[in-house]
Amino acid sequence: MKNVQLSLDEQEIKKHELNFVQEKFDVKNQVMKKINQERYKKKPVWYKKTAPIAVIGSLLLLTSITVYAGSQFMEIKDEKGKIVMKTQEEVKSKKQTEVWEAQDKIYDSSEIIKKLKPGEVAAVYINDEKANPEKLINFVHNEVNYKTYSDFLRELTEKEGPSLKQPSYLPEGYTFESGVVMAQTPNPSPSAHDKMYEKLQKEMSQEAEKSGEKLIVKNNINWSKSNRVSLTYSKGEENTYLYLDAALISDNVMPVVEYSRDRTTEKVKIGQHEGFYACYPSPDNIKDHQRTWVDKQLTWIDKQRNIVYDVYPSENSKLTKEELIRIAESIK
Repeated sequence: MKNVQLSLDEQEIKKHELNFVQEKFDVKNQVMKKINQERYKKKPVWYKKTAPIAVIGSLLLLTSITVYAGSQFMEIKDEKGKIVMKTQEEVKSKKQTEVWEAQDKIYDSSEIIKKLKPGEVAAVYINDEKANPEKLINFVHNEVNYKTYSDFLRELTEKEGPSLKQPSYLPEGYTFESGVVMAQTPNPSPSAHDKMYEKLQKEMSQEAEKSGEKLIVKNNINWSKSNRVSLTYSKGEENTYLYLDAALISDNVMPVVEYSRDRTTEKVKIGQHEGFYACYPSPDNIKDHQRTWVDKQLTWIDKQRNIVYDVYPSENSKLTKEELIRIAESIK
């Protein structure tokens, strides 16, 4: 899927691209839609120094994706011929952009994160028709960057997150920097009938209506499980990074990977799994407003575990497609 949920100096922003969307609505992953489209915007290669997850919600959620366009359309099928992952051209909505711009004028997630204890999650409700037309709740997580893999693994196991082991192969010079375990937050999908979300939404919307405040924030939202985790590796003093990402998906959810028209995509084999490799064919020719801090990305699905994986280096990395595949194949 497209990388998939996802974040950055990650305590600083809500513009983290998680690059997959869902054909069948599953908010556990779909809430990353906004981050997915914004994550790489105008970030220099040295910007990202920690694991790539920060904001875990979006006030604009799509209940379905029905339009597939572009010449890069591809599908991956299982042994029974069932489609388990597909690509589509990135869909840019003027309305979505206007909503996100309106949100940015009302609150900055980094300021909320500063007031949270490590590991704490806050619920954010915007009382504004332009910024929150669906009257939904956003969630912000002050993530803990675990500095050893053993600490990361302990938290991942406790929170029942997706399996993400360290690769047995790493290019020369790359060492473990940090790991992040992302909170699985209350599900806003009407079909989920999440009582915790419904209670929060009612309380916060009523408080906003009564007070007239544009922004309502509720700290210390309880969470006990994770559906997304990430590892970051760095190379010496070169400000060069390698990111590994894993996200759980539900049985009835089929990941859809969104790629912009200016990226080249192809099917690749990662061990016994099929996946997609995407890159900018000529990074030196990318216009400044299109420049990202990632120009290569490898995405594949492990249907037995219901996990979508991503491997991607920072833009200044010299890693090739073949090296990324070798890294991915060593994650057992």
